[in-house]
Amino acid sequence: MAKRIWYDRRDIGGSDTEVQFFAQSQAAATGAKNATNMERDAELPRAFAVERIGIRFPINDSQADDSYSGGLLADWQELLDGAVVEIEVAQGVDIILPVSEMLMPRSVGMVSAGFAELVHNGISNYVEELACQAGPGGVAVDFTIPEKTMFTATLRLESTLSAAMAHLKMLMFGDEAAT
Repeated sequence: MAKRIWYDRRDIGGSDTEVQFFAQSQAAATGAKNATNMERDAELPRAFAVERIGIRFPINDSQADDSYSGGLLADWQELLDGAVVEIEVAQGVDIILPVSEMLMPRSVGMVSAGFAELVHNGISNYVEELACQAGPGGVAVDFTIPEKTMFTATLRLESTLSAAMAHLKMLMFGDEAAT
């Protein structure tokens, strides 16, 4: 078995309450290799033993300007407190994980001019605390996605966000079966 990381990047629209990750192949995805390393839509070419799953939330300047920062705080709280990721593999494995436990440490690397405004709204300590709880990144899991088996990883929100959020990235770490 060889170590492998599968990744997929998605945007959440302001009206979305569900977003599917790993649903498109690199050939079909906007952004190609920057967006995903999936070779096929919603399936892996070889069996993959998933050990850890994480999610990264970037903040960009357009989302952190003065007019939006109050909404951004509420959106972060919705994502970290009110969102889950549900993973279904064929019809056997069904795992539901709270997003707050999946947070990757680099999500906190908000090197944005707009981040100073967020500090005034109290989000920095909130996000930092959750990032520390996440440990080395993501949450430990133990399940296998068989080769060429359809699977879904769906981010589910309790309510819509105040605005679109771009470039959320989900990562699956584990061992891939030898070819």
